[in-house]
Amino acid sequence: MAKEKSRNDLTQAYAEIEGFQNEYLHQLDGLSKIFISLSTAILGLTLSLIGLKLRQQQGIPWIIATWISLLMTALCGFFQVYSFSKRFRHKAEYLHACLITDAVLHTKGSDEKLDEFIWQSHQADKHFQRSYKWCTGSVLAQGIFLLLSFIFFGFFIWVNFAAKPGL
Repeated sequence: MAKEKSRNDLTQAYAEIEGFQNEYLHQLDGLSKIFISLSTAILGLTLSLIGLKLRQQQGIPWIIATWISLLMTALCGFFQVYSFSKRFRHKAEYLHACLITDAVLHTKGSDEKLDEFIWQSHQADKHFQRSYKWCTGSVLAQGIFLLLSFIFFGFFIWVNFAAKPGL
């Protein structure tokens, strides 16, 4: 009886931890969508305002670096959204393998089948945990690229407006 109670407590603790991880990733997914929107809006704005007079501007490499950084921010965001949704597929595969493992145990199936489904559940859980790291890493990369784009754009503004003598 005590063994079953500790197993239920462990299952509940795992479910609670997973719930917090999913909520954290949900918040990161929202942040990622904000980063995508910001980078796309800034990219469109700078292209529309500066693109027409680009030959007259100085510091063209800075504005190009800004655009590349904003584009990378958006691409990392799309990758994060894809990774977030893919994570649930890995969880479904993990739960399916666990269900089949339990069925093999209850029907007293062969050890080979039991080992096969335990291995499948382990692999699916490993992919599930790896996708968590990819999601958090891609949001971190988005933040870095967005920060770099602001720095590059700041250099572009400084070269064109603040560094000009006589203004």
